[in-house]
Amino acid sequence: MRTVALIYLLPFLWQYTPLCSSQAFASAYDTTYYDLCIASEKAARATTLLAQTPNYDSAVILIRKAQLLHYKEHVISFGKDSTGKIINSPISTGNISSGYIPDMNNRFADIHIHTNEHPPSSGDLYGFIDQITIDANYIRYIITPKGQAYALVLLSKKDALRFNTSYTRRAGISKIQADGTSINYQPTFPQQLVDEFNELRSWNGITHETALVILLKKYKMGIVLLKQDTNGAYNALDVREQTDHKGNKSYHLSHCR
Repeated sequence: MRTVALIYLLPFLWQYTPLCSSQAFASAYDTTYYDLCIASEKAARATTLLAQTPNYDSAVILIRKAQLLHYKEHVISFGKDSTGKIINSPISTGNISSGYIPDMNNRFADIHIHTNEHPPSSGDLYGFIDQITIDANYIRYIITPKGQAYALVLLSKKDALRFNTSYTRRAGISKIQADGTSINYQPTFPQQLVDEFNELRSWNGITHETALVILLKKYKMGIVLLKQDTNGAYNALDVREQTDHKGNKSYHLSHCR
């Protein structure tokens, strides 16, 4: 029987302020901008290289076309045949908020499209952690209907597994539709992180994307969020915390180059 892994996809908005200097702001946490950019460089390069292949291009075209036909999530896996050649799985159709990762030989990456402009969610993160327990070099791509493209890559398997144990995911809700079918929503962060995320958004007025990167760093998840630039390269997103003379904090999202 073919096995499939469930992924969940829900909202995070995006924004970044280009800050190329590692000395622009002091780090909010104990991972510096310089360290994050250097540490993620190898994974970012591998993510970019795969995105330059015909396999990636064809997968993007297929899931974009499918998303236009009906308002659902779609997923394609990347694997390798016996000769080491990259191969794509058939497209998998999910529902409005989730999809299934097709199983295939030597799977090492997947790509899915959201039904909105939201970047990776908590469900995407937890699902990614499930994958890196098998392959620490696994890549998860997330694209949006209007052309935004993100990827999740691993920096530290030990940190990712520690986070997964210390901050256990909460099961998502299941909603019954008018036709009798049910939609299973994403697993979410524990309430502590949900509250902190919402507080960052409401008190500091920052985007979902920035709040996500803050949590990735603060809780040392061992995972980095990459974003594709206009040249097609995937680079890490980092966040800087700045405090003014009145003690007010502001956060600045930067894009490693």
